[in-house]
Amino acid sequence: MTRGAGIAIFSLLGSLLYTNPCVQVVESDGEGMHKDDMAGGMLAAWQQCSAKPVCDVPLDPAVAYGLQQQYVALRQSVVAGYKAAVTNRQGQEALGLDEPLLGVLFEETRLAAGDLDRIEGAVTPVIETEVGFVLAHDVSTPVTPGSVTGVLACWQPMIEIGDIGFQSRPGVGDLIAGNAAGAWFLPGTASHAVVTANQATVMLSRDGETVHRVPATDALGDQFACAAWMINKALATGYELKAGMVLMTGALGAPVPAAAGHWLADYGEFGSIKFVLGESSED
Repeated sequence: MTRGAGIAIFSLLGSLLYTNPCVQVVESDGEGMHKDDMAGGMLAAWQQCSAKPVCDVPLDPAVAYGLQQQYVALRQSVVAGYKAAVTNRQGQEALGLDEPLLGVLFEETRLAAGDLDRIEGAVTPVIETEVGFVLAHDVSTPVTPGSVTGVLACWQPMIEIGDIGFQSRPGVGDLIAGNAAGAWFLPGTASHAVVTANQATVMLSRDGETVHRVPATDALGDQFACAAWMINKALATGYELKAGMVLMTGALGAPVPAAAGHWLADYGEFGSIKFVLGESSED
């Protein structure tokens, strides 16, 4: 699998998107891209399968979300939904955050199990096991963890394949502007009653060896708290929430490098997702 240019920052992702207290996250070093060029730079990185730029100054979250919106507009792609990142409490504490990060999912990046050759241009791809809710109808007003089930149609097992390749070490604002490291997503084929989402446990394995086994409550301690936060953040940011859109609520367990092999995300009674990357060691 081609990784391309850029700095491999898997250890940083462990801190940013899950938790690793040994890693200190730093802001941009002043040698990056001008803020006004960031959205275009992010688009060029996507189109050219190259590392994403880092801003030459630290980005305030509000400014960073504005740049993310500019990037979304430049993509000219149908929005399939939204993704959350840094939904682990320890990861948030390590970064000094009081909430997760939000990114956008595009319809053109929805994958099928036999379609994963499309990720071969990724700079630093990682695999995340997740839960994805589907909106039952358009949403235009805030919700609470207690009321959010009323706007959700079902949930599905999901795999996110993020791309954490940046030209240099990013700050939190760079991650937001870079669409929270979002790249592709792979929904499972089974749909389940919304109220069962917190009951799931996922075991991820590669070539028969267990990578992790994590409960759905690993994300903010409650899938419905995640979904409610995502809806409210999307509305506050100025995004639309339409029936059928996906809300992918953040990594369950640590993201792992997208190495070649036969992968299985087993959600027990709620189904599984199988996929192959590159040439498996069992081939």
